[in-house]
Amino acid sequence: NKAHITGAVSLPIKDLAERAKSSFHTKREIFVYGENDAETTQAVNTLHQEGFTHVTELKGGLNAWKSVGGATEEI
Repeated sequence: NKAHITGAVSLPIKDLAERAKSSFHTKREIFVYGENDAETTQAVNTLHQEGFTHVTELKGGLNAWKSVGGATEEI
């Protein structure tokens, strides 16, 4: 990744369940985006399976966020 949404926490899909459970409350509102919409859907499904109830997909990922003027940070 060369950039991410300001304030975003990067969690690799392979470690997502374990790291999310140790970092976030299951009732926290979480917005998810990935390399593509299929990866995003997979991450959302994983979080739902782990008991996270307020999870939203950001369709179109980082590019969609940028297209509406969302703040980003360069890495």
